[in-house]
Amino acid sequence: MNINDEYWAYLLRIGADSTDVGGGFHGPIFENGSFEFVPIPADKEYEVDEDYLESIYGQFTYGNTVDRYRQNRFAQYIQAERIRRRLVDKHMHPDPDFARATYGDLTKNKEENAISKAASLRYLKPNNLLVFCASLDPYPPKKAKCKRALYIIGYLEVKKIYDFEEDKKNRWSIYEKFRERNAHFAYASRDEMNKYYFRSLVFVEGKNCTLLKRAIQLTDEEYRILPKWAKEWGLNCTHFYRGGRWLPQKDRHDTDKHKRRGYISKLRQVLYGCGKYRQRLTTVS
Repeated sequence: MNINDEYWAYLLRIGADSTDVGGGFHGPIFENGSFEFVPIPADKEYEVDEDYLESIYGQFTYGNTVDRYRQNRFAQYIQAERIRRRLVDKHMHPDPDFARATYGDLTKNKEENAISKAASLRYLKPNNLLVFCASLDPYPPKKAKCKRALYIIGYLEVKKIYDFEEDKKNRWSIYEKFRERNAHFAYASRDEMNKYYFRSLVFVEGKNCTLLKRAIQLTDEEYRILPKWAKEWGLNCTHFYRGGRWLPQKDRHDTDKHKRRGYISKLRQVLYGCGKYRQRLTTVS
């Protein structure tokens, strides 16, 4: 992979979705184009860990975390009652952390199987864009004009990439530096970091980390990239069900710098036109 300048972006799916890892539901999008970023559930193995519960991330559950307008709890946006009952008291995994400009992911699962989207983060360079996408459901379902689809909800401009598998010398200093800035570090004890996370974690420190005020519809209802973005941003009109993809995507290895600069410039224009909202999760009793 030859990512050697700033004219690249990586589109990455995050947030609640219909998979088991994603919680089995979708975040809400409203009639005016605003939305809520609802994180996935916390890993079962760590959700009751004492260190995690005492961290800044351990306070947030679907039942006590409220939306940006402090009107509804996140649990209210889980439309299936069965899933809502199961998750109402469950802790969340708030990653990316838009307020602290960080994102982390594991390159392998517990069975040591590779996770391609996380491995791709290793290739990012300073000033590249990490663009976050989420599957959103219209809310309330009977009134909304929009459809369930994949939407761009935010972005992070890369400042630095930390590859824990490669950077063995500075592992613990990095861990201490970001202990209160990303949920991955809050999850894991020092022993767990040493046994597992240091072999798998890729961590992105960002700048200009932005949660958009209005979501940008990226796909149709079947999760196929919309033709207008394929043309404007150099993408292929293919399905985007999971994981991530590079932008530009068309003939990626043969795309010259001038063309890539144009694609990224158009992407930035669209992102900047949707406003900024710096999310800080808030709880209520």
